[in-house]
Amino acid sequence: MSSDQAAGLRDWANKNKPTESAASPGRSMVIMGLPSRGDGDTQAVRKQLSALAEQGRRWVGDPDSWELIPAEFVHTDMQELAQRFPRWALWVEPDTNGFQRAYYALRKMHLNDGPRRILLLHPPVVSTRGLINNVRDCARNFFNIDLICVRYSNENINTEE
Repeated sequence: MSSDQAAGLRDWANKNKPTESAASPGRSMVIMGLPSRGDGDTQAVRKQLSALAEQGRRWVGDPDSWELIPAEFVHTDMQELAQRFPRWALWVEPDTNGFQRAYYALRKMHLNDGPRRILLLHPPVVSTRGLINNVRDCARNFFNIDLICVRYSNENINTEE
């Protein structure tokens, strides 16, 4: 491991330099909890940002303008990431390992003094009573992390805090 803790982040940033139409300063979001395909694919997150923009969520702006940084694939100190990037999201995939990935991401944030208030994103689900509510309760009760939940339905998108 290099003595330069930011080397992994710089390597990732150099490989993923935004085009002129892409990310502008301040439009970056660190993503935790992505499925471990090993490639840091953020397309599912971008798709949900697009859905939010289509539903009139003005804070999203142009979904393609966001620089999405997959934290699990950036080899740097989490405290450094938190200082450098104020916007964070936890991606929760409703698959067999979704809760486990979310738990470990939340635990990692907690143990490494990561952010205490983050956006919770997930694909459309029939109900938030199971997985999504369990992740929110776990974040609040075990790790003192406030998840800002964005719920999706086929008819509309609601944001609750």
